[in-house]
Amino acid sequence: MIITRQSTVDYAISQGAPQMNEVTMCFWVKTKQVTGYPHYISYAVQGATNQIYVTTYKYLRLSIWHHNSNLGNSLSLSSHNITINDGLWHHICITWQANGGRYSFFKDGNEVGNGTIPGSVGKTIPGQGTWVLGQDQDSVGGGFQRHQSATGEFSGVNVWDKVLSSFEIVKMSRNCKAGGPAGNVKTWADFLSGIKGNANIEKATCCQ
Repeated sequence: MIITRQSTVDYAISQGAPQMNEVTMCFWVKTKQVTGYPHYISYAVQGATNQIYVTTYKYLRLSIWHHNSNLGNSLSLSSHNITINDGLWHHICITWQANGGRYSFFKDGNEVGNGTIPGSVGKTIPGQGTWVLGQDQDSVGGGFQRHQSATGEFSGVNVWDKVLSSFEIVKMSRNCKAGGPAGNVKTWADFLSGIKGNANIEKATCCQ
């Protein structure tokens, strides 16, 4: 999927998820975006529109937020500046688990950041939410802002309700043609069927 402009109308959307105690989100991305606060994946439920999102916010750090009743302790940032806007294809995976509130960031098969979210320990991610690729949700399935849109090329977006092993993630990062195993919560096909606006579907070039 290719998004060429910052807007509020170019994105992909998919509905539904089970309640989750763990999550892994993986995707291929190629971008040169240096403006705004691009959001790559967001998951929203009623009462928590920022339940999860993956963004390059402040100094192009790849970030994930897990919101719960203790908002002051719900933000996690990678321990390194993870840049992905060099115009090259990168394979990104983010994992989180309620047990210990641990998260990890993987770039091109390598773990490049990890830590804990104290406010998320023992918490669950509510089900029946909405996933959006390429935008932040300020309301469930909407409330988009232009400066929060992501531009570039995207492929192989998958979501699981478990923490994948580092071996599985490395294997996926080296398997661009097949894109690796399909997520048991969301598959790339789920997002492709929900493309909106002028986002285009073309053959992925991540293997070239």
